Amino acid sequence: MRALPLLLCALTAGCFPKLDFQETGHVDAGADGAGGSAEGAGSGSGATGSDGDGDDGGSGADGGESAGGGDGADGGESADGGESGDSGDGSEVVVCTVWADADGDGYGTGPEVVLEPCDTPPSGYASTDGDCDDDNAAVQPAASEICNGIDDDCDGDVDTDDTSLDPTTLQTGYADRDGDTYGDARASITACSLPSGYVADATDCDDSESAVNPAATEVCNGLDDDCDGDVDDEDTSLDPTTTTTWYIDGDGDTYGDASASITACALPSGYADNTDDCDDGDSTVNPGATEVCNGLDDDCDSTVDSAAVCPCNLEHNGSHTYLFCEDVVTWHEAEAACEAETNYQLAVITDATEQAWVWATASSYNPWYWWWIGLHNQSASASEEPNLGFEWVDGSTVSYTEWYPFSPWEQPDDYHGDEDCVHIDPSHGYWNDLNCNIDNWYGSQVYYICESTVP
Repeated sequence: MRALPLLLCALTAGCFPKLDFQETGHVDAGADGAGGSAEGAGSGSGATGSDGDGDDGGSGADGGESAGGGDGADGGESADGGESGDSGDGSEVVVCTVWADADGDGYGTGPEVVLEPCDTPPSGYASTDGDCDDDNAAVQPAASEICNGIDDDCDGDVDTDDTSLDPTTLQTGYADRDGDTYGDARASITACSLPSGYVADATDCDDSESAVNPAATEVCNGLDDDCDGDVDDEDTSLDPTTTTTWYIDGDGDTYGDASASITACALPSGYADNTDDCDDGDSTVNPGATEVCNGLDDDCDSTVDSAAVCPCNLEHNGSHTYLFCEDVVTWHEAEAACEAETNYQLAVITDATEQAWVWATASSYNPWYWWWIGLHNQSASASEEPNLGFEWVDGSTVSYTEWYPFSPWEQPDDYHGDEDCVHIDPSHGYWNDLNCNIDNWYGSQVYYICESTVP
């Protein structure tokens, strides 16, 4: 049989051009008689034989004895794609209809090719056509459509246009309206390729503010900048350079004390944004207060009291204040007048330094008039007179005195048995006891000195 060797040769690169493809794609595997003209056809349309043994069809070229079929085929329909007929020697001839399959995926493309005889499609051919990309084995009618921009299953639809698209290959995108590359989980779409304005991330907590996203730094602004659920001071990752220093406000007057402070975004309770308080233990003392005569720097201007608000001559001995009042009064009247002013009392002199300052200041006003101070012994017994039982108006112990020492007028002398209160004589600065109920002594009028009780 010579047809088979010729067929095998036709399928190789070197012999392929020698195959005689008819208009129907039928491959002639014989020499002359196979696939002959209708003039030499038998009663069927299968391969024709000759009047010989059917091997070479020698006389089939002109239709010779083949017209009656002779020893040739009996007319089976093997040329229509896989059907068989009898060969000239009585064996079956299998015919295949195939298509070129360059990518080996089992699906071919291009014009159909009929091979005879044929048991299975040879390498490079497929028995099924429909491949839309014969250079890519993953693309063929049996493939699943996935998101890749090509028509995987050769149905003419690509990606989301194909109703058979594998949904597991879709991407979920989230709206990124502020353009910070972080999306809003509340606004999502699915698509093969995410359009502009959508991202794969869904962790933005404020998609209207590009400075707010998980990559941002938490700063003091009332926002959850880094989307971790904590705002400002609640966030341990807060940038400390954005905080404010707040100062303790112990008295709640909105003015702070520089001695104690903290840093935070928001003003915490018990703190102020300034260091202007000069007494954080007294809410009535602060820069917003009105200065009154009370021995305090009410308005924190570094000056205690002022002549404008005090009833008498105001003097400062360091931070301590005194009132030198040029009113002629009894000791009791002087005591009441001093105590009428907040934080004042008749002067209590505790050492020589204070004594010297009081004497010099009193003398500057009137060196001849006397000045009541806060020393008395009104509660002394007769046996304690004249020089015992003295006490200061604040109840403190007498640890210092400056009595007139010269004879015959040494003091105290409890003259007439009714001298229980003390004054200073500015002509020499010494102390003398005097009747508490008089306001002058033979023309020497008695003024009084008040002293602040504020330390």
